[in-house]
Amino acid sequence: WADESTHKVDGASGYLWLVMTPEVVLYEADRSRGQEVAQRLLEGFTGTLHSDFYAVYWTMQGITHAVCWGHLCRPARQIVEREPESAEAVSFHDRLSGLYVRAVAAQQRPETAARNARAIKGDLKTLATDPTLAQNAGVAKLQRRILRHLPELVTFITNPALEGTNNRAEREFRPHAIG
Repeated sequence: WADESTHKVDGASGYLWLVMTPEVVLYEADRSRGQEVAQRLLEGFTGTLHSDFYAVYWTMQGITHAVCWGHLCRPARQIVEREPESAEAVSFHDRLSGLYVRAVAAQQRPETAARNARAIKGDLKTLATDPTLAQNAGVAKLQRRILRHLPELVTFITNPALEGTNNRAEREFRPHAIG
Protein backbone atom coordinates (compact mmCIF):
# COMPACT_ATOMS: atom_id res chain seq x y z
CA TRP A 1 0.00 0.00 0.00
CA ALA A 2 1.08 3.57 -0.55
CA ASP A 3 -0.41 6.91 0.45
CA GLU A 4 0.63 10.44 1.28
CA SER A 5 -0.81 13.26 3.34
CA THR A 6 -0.03 16.87 4.11
CA HIS A 7 2.40 17.31 6.98
CA LYS A 8 3.79 20.35 8.78
CA VAL A 9 6.98 20.54 10.80
CA ASP A 10 7.56 23.78 12.69
CA GLY A 11 5.00 25.47 10.44
CA ALA A 12 6.68 24.43 7.19
CA SER A 13 4.38 22.57 4.79
CA GLY A 14 5.32 19.24 3.31
CA TYR A 15 4.05 15.68 3.00
CA LEU A 16 4.19 12.49 4.97
CA TRP A 17 4.51 9.44 2.74
CA LEU A 18 3.62 5.91 3.73
CA VAL A 19 4.49 2.62 2.07
CA MET A 20 3.54 -0.59 3.80
CA THR A 21 3.06 -4.33 3.70
CA PRO A 22 1.02 -6.31 6.23
CA GLU A 23 4.23 -6.66 8.29
CA VAL A 24 6.07 -3.33 7.84
CA VAL A 25 5.12 0.35 7.71
CA LEU A 26 7.58 2.98 6.48
CA TYR A 27 6.92 6.70 6.90
CA GLU A 28 8.98 9.41 5.27
CA ALA A 29 8.53 13.16 5.49
CA ASP A 30 9.40 15.19 2.41
CA ARG A 31 8.76 18.71 1.16
CA SER A 32 7.58 17.25 -2.16
CA ARG A 33 4.52 15.34 -3.27
CA GLY A 34 6.21 14.60 -6.60
CA GLN A 35 6.93 11.35 -8.36
CA GLU A 36 10.60 11.37 -7.32
CA VAL A 37 9.56 10.58 -3.74
CA ALA A 38 7.34 7.66 -4.74
CA GLN A 39 10.04 6.34 -7.07
CA ARG A 40 12.66 6.54 -4.33
CA LEU A 41 10.46 4.86 -1.72
CA LEU A 42 9.39 2.07 -4.05
CA GLU A 43 12.70 1.52 -5.84
CA GLY A 44 13.13 -2.19 -6.51
CA PHE A 45 9.51 -3.04 -5.67
CA THR A 46 7.98 -5.52 -8.13
CA GLY A 47 4.69 -6.62 -6.57
CA THR A 48 1.20 -5.13 -6.58
CA LEU A 49 0.90 -1.56 -5.34
CA HIS A 50 -2.40 -0.62 -3.73
CA SER A 51 -3.15 3.10 -3.80
CA ASP A 52 -5.66 5.80 -4.52
CA PHE A 53 -5.73 7.33 -8.00
CA TYR A 54 -2.80 9.72 -7.45
CA ALA A 55 -0.91 9.86 -10.76
CA VAL A 56 2.62 9.62 -9.32
CA TYR A 57 2.07 5.94 -8.60
CA TRP A 58 1.62 5.27 -12.31
CA THR A 59 5.17 6.46 -12.97
CA MET A 60 6.42 3.27 -11.34
CA GLN A 61 7.72 0.70 -13.83
CA GLY A 62 7.36 -3.07 -13.53
CA ILE A 63 4.57 -3.20 -10.97
CA THR A 64 0.92 -4.17 -10.97
CA HIS A 65 -1.59 -1.67 -9.63
CA ALA A 66 -4.72 -2.10 -7.55
CA VAL A 67 -6.78 1.02 -6.92
CA CYS A 68 -9.15 1.95 -4.14
CA TRP A 69 -12.86 1.53 -4.79
CA GLY A 70 -13.51 3.82 -1.83
CA HIS A 71 -12.03 6.66 -3.88
CA LEU A 72 -14.83 6.03 -6.39
CA CYS A 73 -17.73 5.11 -4.12
CA ARG A 74 -17.21 7.95 -1.64
CA PRO A 75 -17.26 10.75 -4.27
CA ALA A 76 -20.27 9.08 -5.92
CA ARG A 77 -22.09 9.15 -2.57
CA GLN A 78 -21.06 12.78 -2.01
CA ILE A 79 -22.54 13.77 -5.37
CA VAL A 80 -25.84 12.17 -4.34
CA GLU A 81 -25.73 13.98 -0.99
CA ARG A 82 -25.19 17.34 -2.75
CA GLU A 83 -27.66 16.61 -5.56
CA PRO A 84 -30.28 14.19 -4.21
CA GLU A 85 -32.65 15.11 -7.06
CA SER A 86 -30.14 13.99 -9.71
CA ALA A 87 -31.41 10.70 -11.11
CA GLU A 88 -28.08 10.26 -12.91
CA ALA A 89 -26.09 10.59 -9.69
CA VAL A 90 -28.36 8.23 -7.77
CA SER A 91 -28.29 5.62 -10.54
CA PHE A 92 -24.52 5.84 -10.91
CA HIS A 93 -23.95 5.52 -7.15
CA ASP A 94 -26.32 2.59 -6.79
CA ARG A 95 -24.87 0.70 -9.76
CA LEU A 96 -21.27 1.37 -8.68
CA SER A 97 -21.97 0.26 -5.11
CA GLY A 98 -23.62 -2.90 -6.42
CA LEU A 99 -20.58 -3.67 -8.55
CA TYR A 100 -18.28 -3.28 -5.56
CA VAL A 101 -20.41 -5.69 -3.52
CA ARG A 102 -20.23 -8.18 -6.41
CA ALA A 103 -16.45 -7.70 -6.67
CA VAL A 104 -15.89 -8.40 -2.96
CA ALA A 105 -18.10 -11.50 -3.18
CA ALA A 106 -16.27 -12.66 -6.33
CA GLN A 107 -12.92 -12.48 -4.55
CA GLN A 108 -14.25 -14.97 -2.00
CA ARG A 109 -14.78 -17.55 -4.77
CA PRO A 110 -11.29 -18.21 -6.21
CA GLU A 111 -12.54 -20.91 -8.56
CA THR A 112 -14.64 -18.37 -10.50
CA ALA A 113 -12.78 -15.15 -9.62
CA ALA A 114 -11.16 -14.66 -13.03
CA ARG A 115 -14.45 -15.11 -14.89
CA ASN A 116 -16.25 -12.81 -12.44
CA ALA A 117 -13.48 -10.20 -12.72
CA ARG A 118 -13.97 -10.11 -16.51
CA ALA A 119 -17.74 -9.75 -16.08
CA ILE A 120 -17.41 -6.98 -13.50
CA LYS A 121 -14.85 -5.21 -15.69
CA GLY A 122 -17.38 -5.31 -18.54
CA ASP A 123 -20.13 -3.98 -16.29
CA LEU A 124 -17.83 -1.19 -15.08
CA LYS A 125 -17.13 -0.24 -18.69
CA THR A 126 -20.86 -0.17 -19.41
CA LEU A 127 -21.41 2.07 -16.38
CA ALA A 128 -18.52 4.33 -17.39
CA THR A 129 -19.78 4.76 -20.95
CA ASP A 130 -23.48 5.31 -20.18
CA PRO A 131 -24.14 8.69 -21.85
CA THR A 132 -27.29 9.35 -19.84
CA LEU A 133 -25.31 9.33 -16.59
CA ALA A 134 -22.65 11.67 -18.03
CA GLN A 135 -25.22 14.47 -18.02
CA ASN A 136 -24.13 15.01 -14.42
CA ALA A 137 -20.66 16.63 -14.48
CA GLY A 138 -19.51 14.95 -11.26
CA VAL A 139 -20.59 11.54 -12.51
CA ALA A 140 -18.89 12.16 -15.87
CA LYS A 141 -15.61 12.81 -14.03
CA LEU A 142 -15.91 9.50 -12.15
CA GLN A 143 -16.81 7.72 -15.39
CA ARG A 144 -13.55 8.94 -16.93
CA ARG A 145 -11.65 7.72 -13.85
CA ILE A 146 -13.20 4.27 -14.23
CA LEU A 147 -12.25 4.09 -17.91
CA ARG A 148 -8.63 5.08 -17.16
CA HIS A 149 -8.31 2.42 -14.46
CA LEU A 150 -10.51 -0.50 -15.51
CA PRO A 151 -7.83 -3.20 -15.15
CA GLU A 152 -6.65 -1.86 -11.77
CA LEU A 153 -10.20 -1.82 -10.38
CA VAL A 154 -10.55 -5.58 -10.75
CA THR A 155 -6.97 -6.57 -9.78
CA PHE A 156 -7.99 -7.42 -6.22
CA ILE A 157 -10.71 -9.88 -7.30
CA THR A 158 -8.24 -12.52 -8.48
CA ASN A 159 -5.73 -12.01 -5.67
CA PRO A 160 -6.96 -12.96 -2.20
CA ALA A 161 -4.03 -11.10 -0.59
CA LEU A 162 -5.39 -7.77 -1.87
CA GLU A 163 -8.29 -5.63 -0.72
CA GLY A 164 -10.80 -3.53 -2.64
CA THR A 165 -9.77 -0.34 -0.88
CA ASN A 166 -6.59 1.23 0.42
CA ASN A 167 -8.25 1.84 3.79
CA ARG A 168 -5.45 -0.07 5.51
CA ALA A 169 -2.99 2.70 4.55
CA GLU A 170 -5.46 5.41 5.48
CA ARG A 171 -6.01 3.83 8.90
CA GLU A 172 -2.24 3.95 9.43
CA PHE A 173 -2.41 7.70 8.75
CA ARG A 174 -5.32 8.30 11.15
CA PRO A 175 -3.18 8.98 14.27
CA HIS A 176 -1.12 11.46 12.24
CA ALA A 177 -4.25 13.22 10.98
CA ILE A 178 -5.70 13.44 14.47
CA GLY A 179 -2.38 14.79 15.79
